[in-house]
Amino acid sequence: MVLAALLSMSACGGESDQGKHDGGAKGSAAPPAVSYSGPAIPGLEAKPIWSVPNAAAVSTVGLGKAFAAVLGRQGQSVVLLDAATGKNIGANRPLAEPTSDTDGSPGLIRDVHRGAPVAVVRFREHVPASGMQGEHDQTSDLVLDETGREVWRSPTNVAGERHFVGGYFVDGSLAMSGGFVQSTGPYDGLPTGVSTITAVDGGQSVKSGQGDGSYEFVYAVRGTTAVETHQGDLSADGIEGLNLTTGKPGWTMKGVDYFGVFGDAVLTGKGDWKTETQRLTLLDAASGRKIGSARTATFDCHVSAFDKDSGSILCGSQRLGRSPLTALDNTTARVRWQQSGANARNVLPAVAGGGVAYLTATDTSTSGDQSHTYVAVNDRTGQVLADNLQIDDITLADSGVALVSYQGTLYGFRMKKVA
Repeated sequence: MVLAALLSMSACGGESDQGKHDGGAKGSAAPPAVSYSGPAIPGLEAKPIWSVPNAAAVSTVGLGKAFAAVLGRQGQSVVLLDAATGKNIGANRPLAEPTSDTDGSPGLIRDVHRGAPVAVVRFREHVPASGMQGEHDQTSDLVLDETGREVWRSPTNVAGERHFVGGYFVDGSLAMSGGFVQSTGPYDGLPTGVSTITAVDGGQSVKSGQGDGSYEFVYAVRGTTAVETHQGDLSADGIEGLNLTTGKPGWTMKGVDYFGVFGDAVLTGKGDWKTETQRLTLLDAASGRKIGSARTATFDCHVSAFDKDSGSILCGSQRLGRSPLTALDNTTARVRWQQSGANARNVLPAVAGGGVAYLTATDTSTSGDQSHTYVAVNDRTGQVLADNLQIDDITLADSGVALVSYQGTLYGFRMKKVA
């Protein structure tokens, strides 16, 4: 059984209770050294502090002092690994079928609840008939904190194909976009176009929407404000900060081509296609207060990463050759550096921290074969620190540890900040 194998896995290296305070008795020994044959990775110490062999990691995400990982080749489970030691500290929940959301978000993402990081696992499950509830399949969200405690799980006591939309757990005790922003329409017993945002820990629900056939899509919550779009029509309706205690907008911004939430700030972009420039604006997510703005050449921000240590926002585009990788200052919206040259490589930001951004690079040879590697850059300056890193994946925890997947094994590395 795959689950049994996951439960029995132990990390190599890290701290051990064996041999401590034994007065020098025989058998006392330091944790064994962790063998690693992969490439040196900028921003990380040279040697890993622990490893989990044969992990078969499908996806990973960093939390506060832990990593959440979906593991397994045939049957799959979500586990929590202590960032300092690699020890399995909780969860071990089997998943019927991890799935990606319809908007392309991964089956495992990081978000925030009551100011603390959580992991959200999205998966398909089959619910058997029970009582007055009919048998059905549904997409469910499982939310775990950094100790492996279950914070919330999608209820199954609703009949038919009604399911939850979105996919992002949000800050505070008030709301959850995805699990708590319910699909709307006549089958829900609500007027068409009215979304219901339900309190995580119980309490009064907030209804949002115009009742005119349109929908709200919540992207993030800061405090008691949900950053949302109206029917996803940015150019016409823009974005707004919905007050979750009143159900009314606290602030709005019209005419937006794209936006993203980075830390406590919302970055918006509005292009002028005649001059091929755009106006970037940074807003405080909770209040809507303007933080900074700048006019730049046009670029996309479809794929992004944020380095809270350096204050760099990395913006990338999947439209190869049409939009350069760009780094912005998260206090002024000004460009720090930008990818240039006639033969721009297809690189996208994956994660960033400690002054280093790790980019995924996809290269296509003249024969049509594709290869996928990582490029590490100083995200303040754009200086390339390492090229063609042959690793499978990398993610970062808030406690200063990086999780690297290399040839089927997970390695924990201490991070070191780059000036």
